[in-house]
Amino acid sequence: MSMQAAFMHGARDMRVERTGIPYAAETTAVIRVMSSGVCGSDLHWYAVRPYLEPTVLGHEVSGEVVEVGPGLEGFREGDRVCVDLTRHYACGSCSSCSSGAYFHCPNKARVPWGGGFAEYMAVKGLGIHPLPELLTHDQGAMVEPVAVGVHACRYGDIKPGDVVLVLGGGTIGLLSLAVAKVFGAKRAYIVAKYDVQVEMAQAMGADGVIRLGSGDLAQQVGDISGGEPIDTVIETVGGAAPTIDQAVSVVKPEGTVVVTGVFPNPVPINLEGALEKEARIIFSVCYSAENGKHDYEVACDLIASGRVNPTQLITHRFPLTQTPQAFETALDKTTGSVKAMINVAAP
Repeated sequence: MSMQAAFMHGARDMRVERTGIPYAAETTAVIRVMSSGVCGSDLHWYAVRPYLEPTVLGHEVSGEVVEVGPGLEGFREGDRVCVDLTRHYACGSCSSCSSGAYFHCPNKARVPWGGGFAEYMAVKGLGIHPLPELLTHDQGAMVEPVAVGVHACRYGDIKPGDVVLVLGGGTIGLLSLAVAKVFGAKRAYIVAKYDVQVEMAQAMGADGVIRLGSGDLAQQVGDISGGEPIDTVIETVGGAAPTIDQAVSVVKPEGTVVVTGVFPNPVPINLEGALEKEARIIFSVCYSAENGKHDYEVACDLIASGRVNPTQLITHRFPLTQTPQAFETALDKTTGSVKAMINVAAP
């Protein structure tokens, strides 16, 4: 038997092809993929950093268990689930895994992580999360990016009464803003580039939006906040942008800068300015378990309770056969794209 999957063969070279259906090995399950979101990191690999062999991307995944392998307990056929590939690729037994920091497992498998742009995928039981009945499969696929925002806010110690500024109006920036509000931020502002991001930010509860490039950022932040100090800045842009320096320039003395953006190449940072402010610069990647609760669990709770509504960020939907078009649409921000969702099977 075979299935369809979208293979990345090179930079901006993705092809939907037929391949074998995976099987459920020991302690794994085969999941029929229902929804799989296109992440900014997927776009990065697709556009500029292709893997060395044909690869199926996709890590924002929701689906149904169709086969349970020997030795896997706690799941059965028909279970609705979402997928955490950091745990799937981790060993599950080292000190990092034992502490909940699965991303830092020294034995983890290769990157880029993926497999969700296919009709079926095999996942270790460690990487499978039950999907609450209240959640649709599109919401289930959005658990992953919400968990990234949860991790950034937990790691950055966002607490009631804080004033937060988010740099970047993409999916992670918008969801970090929403999570910060839920965590009790007194005010949360965002810097966005495109019209659709401004509209989305307002829908997500932003207390103010600054248009990127419309003036001096520090002055604009001061104006929009009424001079109130910014406790925490969450950077979500990455690339070659000077956003770490910008974050340091606007955060209060002894404030916190949480960096979630991916910087594939070195960027200059004004360390003297950070030193003089005694700014706390930390880096937040993916998700983990903290105090016995995984960021995915927190994300599921926030979505199921209606406190975070990530599906309003979905601007485009495509069938699996149109995955290459989905990637091109997501790359071209003039399309109004924020989140492109591949609906692999009927929701």
